Amino acid sequence: MDNSKPASQPVEVLPEWPHGPAIKGKVYVMDTPFDHRIVMMSEESWGEFGTMLESLRAIAKNQDKRIKELLAEAGARERVLADTMSRLDALRDIRRAEKRADLEAELNPSKEPS
Repeated sequence: MDNSKPASQPVEVLPEWPHGPAIKGKVYVMDTPFDHRIVMMSEESWGEFGTMLESLRAIAKNQDKRIKELLAEAGARERVLADTMSRLDALRDIRRAEKRADLEAELNPSKEPS
């Protein structure tokens, strides 16, 4: 039985961009003399990035539409709540006036209610 490790074969190292092809999934950034940056990626990566970007745009568009619907619905519910609160306040005022009249009638039995 031979316990020695087999000799590993040399791994071929390919030059990367700009001296070789861009590797899928990698992004290369290069500064220019004009204070700009160049971003490079493989065509496959660019296609995947564009597909992902379009997918995210569609999701954002749907979410924006739903947010607008929810805001409109919330506004309508706020108006209903404000109307209900004003009706409740009016009912409380009426009930308070009725109680006051009942208490005054109990305190002053000689006076007739108006």
